[in-house]
Amino acid sequence: MAEFLICARSARALAVSASASGATVHALDCFGDTDLRAVAASWQRVAGADGELDEAAVLAAAAAPVLRGKPLIYGGGLERSPALLEALAHGRALVGNGAQVLRRVCDARVFFATLDTLGIACPAVRFEPVHAGGPWLVKREGAAGGAHVRCYRSGDPLPAGCYLQRQVRGQVLSASFVATGTGARVVGYAQAFSVQSRAGTFWHAGLVSVPPPRGSEIIERWAKQLARAFGLRGLNGIDCMIAPSGRITLLELNPRPGASAFLLPGGEMAVALHVAAAADGRLPDAPVPPRRCHASGVVYALDAPVSIGLSAWPGWTADRPAPGTRIEAGQPICTVYASGPTMHRAMADVRRRAALIDDRINLLKGKTE
Repeated sequence: MAEFLICARSARALAVSASASGATVHALDCFGDTDLRAVAASWQRVAGADGELDEAAVLAAAAAPVLRGKPLIYGGGLERSPALLEALAHGRALVGNGAQVLRRVCDARVFFATLDTLGIACPAVRFEPVHAGGPWLVKREGAAGGAHVRCYRSGDPLPAGCYLQRQVRGQVLSASFVATGTGARVVGYAQAFSVQSRAGTFWHAGLVSVPPPRGSEIIERWAKQLARAFGLRGLNGIDCMIAPSGRITLLELNPRPGASAFLLPGGEMAVALHVAAAADGRLPDAPVPPRRCHASGVVYALDAPVSIGLSAWPGWTADRPAPGTRIEAGQPICTVYASGPTMHRAMADVRRRAALIDDRINLLKGKTE
């Protein structure tokens, strides 16, 4: 039986998928949610004060005798620190992209120069303050999710480790693909949604699976080009913008399994696809377009910290915090899921279920205040 050490800011989806494939899971993440604990042989919270992975805590936990030599699968949260990945992978097999790949992908100058060489369309980027040509977004190199993205005010200084990307209108599309270093295959698409917080940053709000869009052959070609250019292995994701005109531009590459991979039909076997491609060099058969749309939404603590009083969660939730967990304002409470015959029905059910969770948490909060 396979046995893996899984490390990510949130390891739940990877752990559930690995467990579904028959593997034994040991998990390190920032949350320690109850549905992670349910499938893990061992788990440990390794969050820093900023809510991200604490490097010292990660390395100390991974040095435990029971975890030594266990093959490593990682998810979101390690992109910003290739050095941590390198140290964590020392003395164990790594399933996925190595630290050298992350260094190249997460160096914005290298990444966008590579896109230019490959002829891959992307919005304009700048590495110095600008006074015109906007609107612009500030993005942090190697960061995941949308919390690091904010609108740029013309002429403002650009923080270290950040770059500007021209803001373009349209619908964000995430494409999940598996790669073998020389080849790649797209396994599914999902539309991504975000909301802008009061602080001006963008929060990931949800996803909904969709059939291959018009122009999908362009995205599939890009996946193959990127796999060869960077030597990508395993599950990866690319975020694109589809403009009202239908023009497609590439926004970013996520060099690890992303949330959309677990939303797709057969998503419970995402880790099996990841291992087959990364470790064995095998690509899956072309996917069959889904008959139903599957959607997810994230419920946040919006204005104030929340203390979790729920012990029984509906079956359509995931990332379920343990009773007594304190969740700071702006942090995720849980994820809700729904499916339907159309993306609009699926998203409507996600919004309804998110509202139910909000109501239950606020009711319990009122009883304890």
